[in-house]
Amino acid sequence: MGMVVGFVEVAQLLIRKEMTGAFTQRAPQFPWLTPTAYLLLFALPAAAVVIASLVWRRLPATALVVFGCVTAGVASILTTQFQAGLHPVAVVVLALGLGFRASQLTARSGRTVYAVARASSPWMLLALGIIALGTVMVEKRREGRQPPPAAAGADAPNVLFLILDTVRASSLSLYGYQRATSPTLERLGREGIVFDRAFSTAPWTLPSHASFFTGRWPHEQSTGWSSPLDRADSTVAEAFSARGYVSGGFVGNSIYANAETGLARGFHTYRDYSLSLGTLLRSATLTRRITDSWQLRKLIGTDELLGRRTASDINAEFLAWEERLAGRPYFAFLNYFDAHDPYLPPPEWFERIAGYQRRDNLSPLRRLSVDARREGVSPADTRLEMDAYDASIAWIDHEIGLLLGELERRGTLRNTLVVVASDHGEEFGEHGIFLHGHSLFRRALQVPLVIWKPGRVPAGKRVSQPVSLRDIPATLLSLATGAANPFPGGALSRYWTDSATVIETPILVEVQQAVRVPDFYPAATGDLHGLIDSAFHFIQGPKSATLFAWDEQPIERVDLAGMPQWQGAVTAYREQLERMGVFRSSHWTGARGER
Repeated sequence: MGMVVGFVEVAQLLIRKEMTGAFTQRAPQFPWLTPTAYLLLFALPAAAVVIASLVWRRLPATALVVFGCVTAGVASILTTQFQAGLHPVAVVVLALGLGFRASQLTARSGRTVYAVARASSPWMLLALGIIALGTVMVEKRREGRQPPPAAAGADAPNVLFLILDTVRASSLSLYGYQRATSPTLERLGREGIVFDRAFSTAPWTLPSHASFFTGRWPHEQSTGWSSPLDRADSTVAEAFSARGYVSGGFVGNSIYANAETGLARGFHTYRDYSLSLGTLLRSATLTRRITDSWQLRKLIGTDELLGRRTASDINAEFLAWEERLAGRPYFAFLNYFDAHDPYLPPPEWFERIAGYQRRDNLSPLRRLSVDARREGVSPADTRLEMDAYDASIAWIDHEIGLLLGELERRGTLRNTLVVVASDHGEEFGEHGIFLHGHSLFRRALQVPLVIWKPGRVPAGKRVSQPVSLRDIPATLLSLATGAANPFPGGALSRYWTDSATVIETPILVEVQQAVRVPDFYPAATGDLHGLIDSAFHFIQGPKSATLFAWDEQPIERVDLAGMPQWQGAVTAYREQLERMGVFRSSHWTGARGER
């Protein structure tokens, strides 16, 4: 029964992916991990029933096992197929009804059930083994892709692109934060260039990363909450590969930065999952539901994500890969996921940054529904989450220091271009919302950006003009190879080579309509588009516009859009969005942009 349910779920996921393009959000090995997870899940209580029947001979063991397996299997299949379409009560009623009916039939035809099980189980086990072997061979083949000929010169610099997932600039001591959260980045900044006002193109991972790799704005991409980056544009990994670089990606965010999202295109090696118990449990809908339940989490005292790959894991994988390259120039992309919620840094780092010991690893934010967070997060709980977030950032910074130290010991750091940035920021209730992906407020968009390469970039320079991270691919390629820019946007080197002649243009920021969030979230009712320049931050929503003098008010409390003296600015920004092809400003009228 476990294998049957597992194979049905695999078929459902593959069919849905083929028909809609929706992500499975599972490891590439899920075609065999999913049946294995159900097999183990069903075997444990079934074994308990069998043992109990040895004591109590009259216990209808077979009927009970069939009832439990069918009920759980039907519930899982309905959940996978319809997701939020069926009410949970309906799922339970249907599952119990079918489970009870199956147990009745089994009670009358126990011999037939055993015969079917004995006849089919060996074949299903064989199929499971073949699928497992096949997926392993596919992964080996993907990992074994030959790098390009060594066309890049021996003096070509390595490129190390580090993304601190979910790290906002305002929480870094590099930008004046009171806690020492980023001493490694501060050292890099003293020897390289720091951008004081760098902005991601989107407040969540996939479109932001797609901009890193293609230089495209979010509205120009195919990316969405359930749609991957397509092949319409070349990626920076492809550009480096074409120039003789070996490329490798090592990803902590296995939700929206895995190979399934399209971000792996152009990489010779791309590691996004590790085979572990956590990965196994995340491969089946039912085991996901069980292990994610707040009751179980409270019992075991942790909200840690199953299978989360830590910064030290990412570093170890990268260093092992780098060591095998035998001096070949490489482009390496590392994504650190430790500052993403739930914020659970090592206990010693929490105590070092927060100044006290944490009681448990439970997240107050995960105890509350999205609706309840508007008024339900107490100041003490918010402080706890921010303490843990700061400690997570400090730990990542420490791990980056260890990574660079090892590269220096190997003698490869001196010929490596290092770029450190983040894909988006994080909000802690500054506007009544938490986390990210739901708004275009400054805390969700302003991120760190440091470029380090002695001899190629000046030391100790800070750039104050607002910049967009859509310029990353052009910058990486230009600084490493000097090649003409094939990407939209331009190289950030213009800000230190001819900054006096740089013409400022507003930076575009965007987010698609958010899913499964309450109405008070800014992106709940439609897409948001924004523009940022040296003075203002303009946001156009589906029904209204907002305007902040963001440099004067970092948390953006006072909306200027409704004030008569600022209507000219609101109109000018809308016209700028129209020229960029985002939407037609003629669709908007009224002082606050009512449709």
